[in-house]
Amino acid sequence: SSKLINEIRDNFLEAWGNTNEKNIDKNWLKGGVVSDLDKASNGFDKRIKQILYGEDNEQDYREIFDCELYRLHTPLIIDVKDRFIYFVVFEAVRLAGLLHDIGHLPYSHIMEDAIQEIYSENRDASDAPILKLLREYCSDKNEKIHERVGLSITKHLFKSIRERNKVSATNYSLNVFTLMVIWLTINILDSGDNNSIYADLHSITSGVIDCDRMDFCSRDLLCAGVIKSVLPYDRIFSEVRIVYQKCEAEPQGREKCFFAFSTKAVSQIEGLLRARYEDYSIIN
Repeated sequence: SSKLINEIRDNFLEAWGNTNEKNIDKNWLKGGVVSDLDKASNGFDKRIKQILYGEDNEQDYREIFDCELYRLHTPLIIDVKDRFIYFVVFEAVRLAGLLHDIGHLPYSHIMEDAIQEIYSENRDASDAPILKLLREYCSDKNEKIHERVGLSITKHLFKSIRERNKVSATNYSLNVFTLMVIWLTINILDSGDNNSIYADLHSITSGVIDCDRMDFCSRDLLCAGVIKSVLPYDRIFSEVRIVYQKCEAEPQGREKCFFAFSTKAVSQIEGLLRARYEDYSIIN
């Protein structure tokens, strides 16, 4: 996990220095605490690094970490200097899991496939307003309409949150935390199939063993009366580890981040896969 934390931290610092970065609202952030250090040359850059490396005001960090989520889900082995980034990643992945399907249309994939087919057959035949609208969300790439719609909704939600909630007048670390969670969540949802840590993290919400399948397999079977209680996933959660491994298929030999499950969780993983089969064969 320390390697993941370092990669996210380095990527954010690189994005912070990129004048073309669209997912970091620097103007919103600079509307908060402005000390003499911040006013100095490169003052913001220095302050950002201090916060990301756990070197800022301890009281400011305490305000971020003083919550049940942090106390329950932060391993004691996480280095003090890494706890800020760890909690950013935790919150961003949690938000990505909650928001990744927010763009689903009525009747879900059936409607989506029908719209994609209509667009593919008529995109060059007319300048109808509906086709102009669909061009933003339909493409020939391996992207789903609901994912593009969901990303658009998510960006509007985050924009609304920034507009309604002014930056903290006393806690600059909290402002950076908010901005960084938004930045990472959007990058995870917008990762697609690209070769990046964001695509690796996206596998938690869209993979063979992911939170989406864990959710709908239990919910569908329970609501349809096929099972009497939700499926047990405790062993899967407790037996997953972050592993970095070089992949020959990855360009430039990049090490890919995997979520690897112990063989101790095999029976529950098989139960999840069986539940998915039953969901499609019995219900759908």
